[in-house]
Amino acid sequence: MKKDIKLGIKAVMPIAISYAPISMTFGILSKGIDLSIIETISFSAFVFAGSSQFMAIGLLSLNVGIFSIILSTFLLNFRHLLMSMYVSTRMKKENSSWFPLIAFGIIDEIFALISVKKGDLSKEYCLTMEFIAYFSWVLFTAVGYFIGEILPYSLKESMIMGIYGIFIAFLIPQMKNSMSITITVIISGAINALVKGVPFISDSWSLILAIIIGASMGSLLLEEKKEVLIEV
Repeated sequence: MKKDIKLGIKAVMPIAISYAPISMTFGILSKGIDLSIIETISFSAFVFAGSSQFMAIGLLSLNVGIFSIILSTFLLNFRHLLMSMYVSTRMKKENSSWFPLIAFGIIDEIFALISVKKGDLSKEYCLTMEFIAYFSWVLFTAVGYFIGEILPYSLKESMIMGIYGIFIAFLIPQMKNSMSITITVIISGAINALVKGVPFISDSWSLILAIIIGASMGSLLLEEKKEVLIEV
């Protein structure tokens, strides 16, 4: 047990450190759209998913409805369900009572560490990594918010543009490495632009439709690529 805890600490520390600037940015941006400290910390504490949190505050800054924000973030986070299902197959049945808590802490970076670990997973290994990553994310969110308190209002306003820069930074490396992802991004953007021109469809629903259709098209493209590789 102690060995698994030590392995978990060693594996997750680089991730916990790297979270500092990202979660601080989230805290600063949250302050910039006038969220309270309780709302900001609750965002990180209950959602604990960077990409959907940044998307949510971007939508809030555009005065998008709450239902549309919840549905959009649900669709964006749906992959976490699939990741959690995979992790459950790597754990012993006697740890099944811990699955819900472990599933909550499954984020992209933790999933990557779990995926490369050989053998069965222990609850101590998983929970150690998740707790440290979670604590770092929530802590530095609060730090970022208090930094936002002392920034000039004009600077906080301009930092809202940083949300779009963050998403571009997420996308570009993925697009460079995969033509399927590039096509999916282009299709999603085109759908969003086209649907926005429909009078009876709101901007928020155009985004939701772009996510659903784009993700579906991306899944088909990736499946076709997989089939080609198998045939070869």
